Amino acid sequence: MTTSAIGSICGTKLFSDDLASFVRDEYTVLLGLGAAAKDIETLISKYINENVDPLYASVAWLALAVTEHKFGTLSEAIKNRALQAIDSGEDLKKWENAVNYEPYGKYEIELTGYYRNVKKTLDEIAGNTQKEAVEAKNIVEQKFKEQSSAMLGRLIDLLPAIEKAFPDKKMAKPPKFVKKTCDADIFFDNINTLDGNCKQKLERRKKELDLIRNLITSEQLNSKIKRIIPVTCPWKEGDSVAIKIWNAGRFNFDYEIPEGNYIIIKIINVVRDNLSKLVPELGSNESAVIGLYDYCDKRIPSPEELKSMPYIFTAIFKDKIMQSTHTGLRLYFSDTKNILKKTEWKVIANEANFLESLPDFFKQGVMNAIINSFDDHFFSSTLRMIKTYGKSMTK
Repeated sequence: MTTSAIGSICGTKLFSDDLASFVRDEYTVLLGLGAAAKDIETLISKYINENVDPLYASVAWLALAVTEHKFGTLSEAIKNRALQAIDSGEDLKKWENAVNYEPYGKYEIELTGYYRNVKKTLDEIAGNTQKEAVEAKNIVEQKFKEQSSAMLGRLIDLLPAIEKAFPDKKMAKPPKFVKKTCDADIFFDNINTLDGNCKQKLERRKKELDLIRNLITSEQLNSKIKRIIPVTCPWKEGDSVAIKIWNAGRFNFDYEIPEGNYIIIKIINVVRDNLSKLVPELGSNESAVIGLYDYCDKRIPSPEELKSMPYIFTAIFKDKIMQSTHTGLRLYFSDTKNILKKTEWKVIANEANFLESLPDFFKQGVMNAIINSFDDHFFSSTLRMIKTYGKSMTK
């Protein structure tokens, strides 16, 4: 079974492509986790052969060759497969298809706009029983369900009679007909939306392939392999943790910074993101979805006090679509060991059935982007939330 692609084509450069980035990242992560280069090559090659559309596979072979070259592990088999993708024109096929289809693609867009304009005019005379207007409206409504040049021709034949009956209504002019020379493939929309026309993009892709050829036929590099150690959350789900504020003063606040005070968080969920999508069992990075109590004081509260302590409603978005939405905070641990050494914290209590007592606003989902890491930015973010939505800092 094959899939059409992973992600999208975002440019003519190799790693502007999501599939190329996926292959590069998987290879790099697996190396960092200690897997042997030969085993990784076998694994990724199998993935490409079994899961990637043949029209798109060249991108994956090129990415694998470039990545192996970087680490000095490029095999003859992968180098030859990448050169074949270049020399055979395999990689350029989808870019050439886009060039051939582009004129008709633009015509289709103009034609859709034409039908919409005609429909708008016909809607303005809705309720009229003139047979040409009724038939024309039926054609326009059908147009959005199927393609038919005969229908377009019939519509154009009907319009003069409608314009004669309604001289104050001017019908749009149809776009100049463009003959369809090939079918659009699954990548046309991606390629067509890039800057520049498709011919320019094809030429830029050719230059990119020349650079790739020169690279993978040159002496291999020997970049250092960065060992990867999975990041773990220091707390368990259900933990209520008191954390002492430090170094928040380097941020500009419009109120006094409560240095030395404690804030309290609740670990609602420990999220595990696999380091490798192809071999998930090799490990994962942990992050935590947290709740924030309305608390900021120099003493650590007791477990009993926590039972009646309110949470902060965190308004993350304020716009016409989202309104005010609390979605929990996502806390990442990029350098947990060093940060925890200089952070004073204490687990106050662990509540096994805490999910049953959470406020409804926690049930709206989880937002990933509010707190990026456990550092002084964490304090600046949480203090602003407590100050804005809580009562403990207004005493």
